[in-house]
Amino acid sequence: MGLTLHVQGLARDFEIHAGTPVIDGEVDAIWADVTPLPVSTNIDGADLSGPADASGQFRVLYDAENLYALVDVNDEALYNDSGSSYLDDSVEFYVDGDNTKAGPGLTGNARQYTFGWTTDDVQGTNTNLTGVEHAQVDTATGWRIEIKLPWQSLMGTAAPVGQRIGIDCFYNDDDDGADTRESQIAWHSLIGNDWQTAASWGTALVAEGGAADGANLLYVALQDSLNRTSVVTHPDPNVVQSSGWVAWTISLAEFADVDLASIARMSIGVGDRNDPKPGDAGVIFIDDVYLSLPPAVEPNDVAGP
Repeated sequence: MGLTLHVQGLARDFEIHAGTPVIDGEVDAIWADVTPLPVSTNIDGADLSGPADASGQFRVLYDAENLYALVDVNDEALYNDSGSSYLDDSVEFYVDGDNTKAGPGLTGNARQYTFGWTTDDVQGTNTNLTGVEHAQVDTATGWRIEIKLPWQSLMGTAAPVGQRIGIDCFYNDDDDGADTRESQIAWHSLIGNDWQTAASWGTALVAEGGAADGANLLYVALQDSLNRTSVVTHPDPNVVQSSGWVAWTISLAEFADVDLASIARMSIGVGDRNDPKPGDAGVIFIDDVYLSLPPAVEPNDVAGP
């Protein structure tokens, strides 16, 4: 006999770790251990001739006051002449501080910041520009921008440590200097209209102390009428990150320290039950909790003499 429950978590695409870079457009040593994410999916406009035409990658860090991004762009023809940055060569950076996954329409803390090549001004939709800084440099294959976005401007709070935020990065490519862009590429979104749909952006965990959240183990505890408790932990440390439903069947034999005939309480939790720590946050769903019997033995399955 076993105890079965189904678990679904809110997955994240990557984790943002702590660090404070200098905003100078350079790849400082602090960025070295940050995994770059590709900006390469063509979501609007003409087909690209190759990576040199338009491609890129971005990295993200945070500290108590700010969210930081470093975006490297490959672009063999750079233009800024229309007055509207999204029609020229430009980086668009998106943050949904509440990870609402809402849209269409940017409201609340879902924000778009657009940084044109060689421009000082910042354009976008639903922006709060207080404290926003950026620095750009040209590179051998295009250009690079380093961005500082204060948490207070993004969402009116300190760093949301242990929580998830929505995030995406686009690049607009103008190949001929006319008042239109030729292509638009993205990291997570799939179509051009996703710029106003936070549901299409990726998800990042603002990791506490730079640590992964895989240590948030899922457990089930049974307590009997004599207040004896037995705890079983899920074997997968990342099950709480699952984006689909996961069935977990526990043999009742694993609850060896309690009287299964007098169970008074069942608890389901995340973390270390014996050493709980405050400060983390997240959402998981638990459904279909039931006892399951072993399969019946068919007559033909019984061995003969």
